[in-house]
Amino acid sequence: MVRLDKATAIRMVEEFGAKVTEVPPRSYIIEGPAGRFLWEGAAINDEVFSHAALGTLNVTKAHELIRKTAVPDEFPINEQLLNSARLTDLDPDTLKTMTKDRIDEPVIFVVDQKGFCYLIDGAHRLEARRRKKLPTVRGFRLRSEAIDHLQARVWKLAPDGSRTPFDINGYVLEGTDG
Repeated sequence: MVRLDKATAIRMVEEFGAKVTEVPPRSYIIEGPAGRFLWEGAAINDEVFSHAALGTLNVTKAHELIRKTAVPDEFPINEQLLNSARLTDLDPDTLKTMTKDRIDEPVIFVVDQKGFCYLIDGAHRLEARRRKKLPTVRGFRLRSEAIDHLQARVWKLAPDGSRTPFDINGYVLEGTDG
């Protein structure tokens, strides 16, 4: 998961000479030595999940939608969910210090039109449950239609105002997961 929080924004300014400007609604511009970039569909402090097959999904927006309408279901901890969680670098300290209440919080996953499962929030919780040999996890299963609705896109802006898609993963931001 990636989050552009205030600390990251300050680091970008200090290390890269970048300027971060919010552009409502839910977008911002990063300007620095490498150029100007527009991130649409995510605001400062939003968490996003990136995957080559899905693009970048706004996890904060998913949480907001879920809170309004959904009740978590119980899902078996199966190979498909575990394989999806393995795409995340797990922090051993997070796993060691996770409380029971945190472990019991629902995860979020999306299933694409081909039936592939992508855990977009909760890899540490899922792994903690697996290690405790718990057979299920509470969670929210999002339909493939949610993928387009949750998209966050990064564009490199040219001086003439044109823009081209840009993969920012690992370029300016560092990833974490909760």
